[in-house]
Amino acid sequence: MKTRYFFIFAITVLMLNSCIVKSLYPFYTKETLAFEKSFLGIWKDDKDSNNEWIIASIKDYWEEERKHDTVLPSPREIEDYNKLKEGYFVISKQKKGVAIFFAMPFKIKNQFFLDFIPFTSSCDCCVDLYCYHQIATHSLVKFDILNNNSVSIRWFSSEKMNDLIDNHKINIKHEKYDSNYLLTASPEELQKFIAKFMDSKEKEKWKTDVAYNLERTESGEKSFQYIKKLINGEEKLKGINLN
Repeated sequence: MKTRYFFIFAITVLMLNSCIVKSLYPFYTKETLAFEKSFLGIWKDDKDSNNEWIIASIKDYWEEERKHDTVLPSPREIEDYNKLKEGYFVISKQKKGVAIFFAMPFKIKNQFFLDFIPFTSSCDCCVDLYCYHQIATHSLVKFDILNNNSVSIRWFSSEKMNDLIDNHKINIKHEKYDSNYLLTASPEELQKFIAKFMDSKEKEKWKTDVAYNLERTESGEKSFQYIKKLINGEEKLKGINLN
């Protein structure tokens, strides 16, 4: 992936309906970032062996890519990198195709979360998780480390957010589009909401249709080696040209 393309979002209107909550602004702040090394690696969905996740460090990706660059990154690219360097480069490979995300890890009240940001997907298909992001938005993921080789990631349900807003259980800045809501609150306001929601007695607060239990199949070193092959052109992603 050449530097000039690294932070250009390939966004298309892919789906009218959505199952996850989306925010115009990040759910994290610099103070709450909490990189978790144990998330690095290659993972399989425990319900679908065809669903593979490759998780690498954005910082490692950037440093490796610089070794192959013939053009220095621009000030804007460096600025964007500095905003995301504490995050993950996420490749989701499914039967239908491939989707790529950036995921920023943060912690509130000792609970890990991920802020997922879509980067690109296969040009000739629509991978389900990528399709849930109609625009370049942020989505909230509850992230739990079950053991050394097993993690759970659960997206905040739009159905739950609709219920909270429609029944006046929360007061948070938003705009309505289609039958759902786009959150427009600041990162600080979003984090206050998350903290309050965690303390609430809301029933089935993390029930969602978009959840994955992932089992590690390879180490973080293996995922980094995969990334190196992508940069070198030794590995290809169907429907995506990173060069």
